[in-house]
Amino acid sequence: MSFEDDTTTELKEFFSSKIDKILTTKLERLDKLDEVFEEVSLIRLENKELREQNTKLTQQLATLNTTLQGFCSKAGSELEELREGQAHLQNMINEEAQQQVNNKQTEKVSRDELATSKPSKGTKDIPVTYQNSQTALDNPNRVLTPLESNQLDISVKEQTI
Repeated sequence: MSFEDDTTTELKEFFSSKIDKILTTKLERLDKLDEVFEEVSLIRLENKELREQNTKLTQQLATLNTTLQGFCSKAGSELEELREGQAHLQNMINEEAQQQVNNKQTEKVSRDELATSKPSKGTKDIPVTYQNSQTALDNPNRVLTPLESNQLDISVKEQTI
């Protein structure tokens, strides 16, 4: 063989080796890029799924928020109704208590008037002793009217029974 052939062969081998190394390196880089691309694709897919889940959860949250606002509004209305009812009941209790106080005052005034009143004309005085100690102390010699006498008879009958 000739020198030129040897040199050419060596050069071919040398360049072939260099080209193989370069190609191998490039192929390895391409493989790595493919892996990275696959990872990026997976990340994008996961990202898309997460966005869809986020959208669904946001919609559910909005629905729950609306429902909760409705419940709160209804509860507020019911609470207001309860407060109004409570105020109404308190007013009724106060009115009833005032009525009882008024009735007791009226009863006391009526009793006092009855104890000091004179029998009306045309009624016959019936002498009866008082059973009520306070009235007896106020006017021990007073004669009862027929109405007072009937009330006293009813009282005596109730006590007898």
